[in-house]
Amino acid sequence: MRKVARNRRISLWLNEEEFKALERYLDTAESRRRSEHVREILMRHIWSQLEESYPTLFSENDMRR
Repeated sequence: MRKVARNRRISLWLNEEEFKALERYLDTAESRRRSEHVREILMRHIWSQLEESYPTLFSENDMRR
């Protein structure tokens, strides 16, 4: 896999409950590189959503006919 330079930064705020849930998840994943793991989870979700909602020429009803 080709390494791509990451030169854009984002940051986000979590409440205590969200943070604890993320920490719990990362502990079970035994990930030492937290930002890499969070990025992977986030991008996997985004890519799957984009694949499911790709544009089509016809509406869903037209395609079911």
